[in-house]
Amino acid sequence: MRRDLPEAPEKVDPSLYTSTDFKPYVVGDSNPLADKINPSLLKDVDAAARKAGVKVSITTAVSGHGKGSRHETGHAVDIAMVNGSGFRSEKDAEKKGILDGINRFVDALEDMGYTKNTESGNDKAVLTFGFPGHHHHVHVSRKSDDGESESVGHLEKSGDTKTISGETETDKVVDTLTNTDIIKKSTELSRDEFINTIAKLMDPLIGTKKESVDVKPIVEEINRFKQLIK
Repeated sequence: MRRDLPEAPEKVDPSLYTSTDFKPYVVGDSNPLADKINPSLLKDVDAAARKAGVKVSITTAVSGHGKGSRHETGHAVDIAMVNGSGFRSEKDAEKKGILDGINRFVDALEDMGYTKNTESGNDKAVLTFGFPGHHHHVHVSRKSDDGESESVGHLEKSGDTKTISGETETDKVVDTLTNTDIIKKSTELSRDEFINTIAKLMDPLIGTKKESVDVKPIVEEINRFKQLIK
């Protein structure tokens, strides 16, 4: 898939989304069900809502917006209702008991690669409390066409080894070491630069107990790199 090309918006099939609904005429003459919207964007919104444990309502997409924004091309949606309730401000959302759900929803989108409160220059963005004019809705936009975004997860302590979405830091470092771009670049580095690069990749393991880390695969990858730069 081409990340640099906007995905062609499609007519909405609401049956595809379990944690998202589409509310017409909440804002002026907006009717998101009649609009054509980027399907990858909708998949991400639905996945984030599901992860956050909330039901979000898309209240505007293309209709109800003027020209000159991502809404115009079907690459942005606004969510003005969560769990069936609208909100006028952060304080109002807290009073209605939906603030935590909104924040979890935004956090889930950030985990999926959405930049918070900055849209310009970013393929995926979420605008929420703190961004001018977004005290009463969450704006989510995405232009690319590579399907549902994967969650990168948050770092969590699990015993003596850090985990990311079920993977140990050892696994993550090994995955990084086997990245083909890094292998390619390693052949262009001096010996000292190469050693510094490996040291940086090993940083996540610092502070973990030796018995919690399987260093064998890491050593094997380092040896492979040594062969590459001979």
